[in-house]
Amino acid sequence: MRVATRFLSVITAAALTFGVGAAVVPATAAPAGMATATPVKNTVTITKLTNKKVAYGKKATYKPAVKTTGKIKVTSKTLTVKQGTKTLYKNKSSVALKAGTYKITSTVKYKVGTVKTTTTKYWAAGTSNYLVDDTDVTCKITKWTEDDYWDEYEWESVCTDVAGNKYLTSGDDWGEYEYWVTSTSPSKYAVGGTWSGTLEGDQNVPQAVEKSKNTSTTTYGATKTKTLTQTIKVTQGAKPNWVWGTGGYNCPAGYPVKGNQSGIYHVKGGAFYSRTKPEQCFTTAAAAKAAGYRASKR
Repeated sequence: MRVATRFLSVITAAALTFGVGAAVVPATAAPAGMATATPVKNTVTITKLTNKKVAYGKKATYKPAVKTTGKIKVTSKTLTVKQGTKTLYKNKSSVALKAGTYKITSTVKYKVGTVKTTTTKYWAAGTSNYLVDDTDVTCKITKWTEDDYWDEYEWESVCTDVAGNKYLTSGDDWGEYEYWVTSTSPSKYAVGGTWSGTLEGDQNVPQAVEKSKNTSTTTYGATKTKTLTQTIKVTQGAKPNWVWGTGGYNCPAGYPVKGNQSGIYHVKGGAFYSRTKPEQCFTTAAAAKAAGYRASKR
């Protein structure tokens, strides 16, 4: 009789169709007296740019920067640079500025998020109970998964006896199942379907424990814009009084005095000036002397 009943349970389960396992319920407020975390405010703060000093002939690089708290998604950060009435750069992610005074506008586009929390309830296996005798129960399908391609499925049910004890049972269409045999067909072939069944004695059956978990989702609203306009000054260091030679016969503009490896410096108009390849080029003869060179005799 028991073998026939087991076979009936497999045939009955094969007719069940796919359903959703856990139910979603609205999040509830914390019980009175329970401490709750203070929500973080949604803020957007544009970081002020600072004046910079660079080496002679170099440029200062600026990029927009922003600090946020809470649920903020920054979509773009750009700079627009003006010098007087002239716009030098517009909506750039980075700019390089030579010495001078500028008006820079930082623009940040962002979205504010709203968080929604739901509580999902589900059944899990708890401590096992040893059943001495067969126990009549009423059962409800709580989880159902199905593979249409292979025509396979697995299921879970929660079964309750007359004393209110709940047990977690499962099975599949290969005849691999646990603990229970059905005596009537489910009221519907989906999650939530109910029927009467029997848990066989002389076995350990896990209790069904209802648990819950919170799931948070964030949705973002329309794009917002925030700007900050400020005046920035870029300065450069003093012009050096010498530079290395270029490898040819000419010195860079502004460095007309040639110093070569012999320790002699040459000035324009000198007999050997045009024929000298300089190792160093100086702004003045005095700078060459200070570096240890002596004047050419011709």
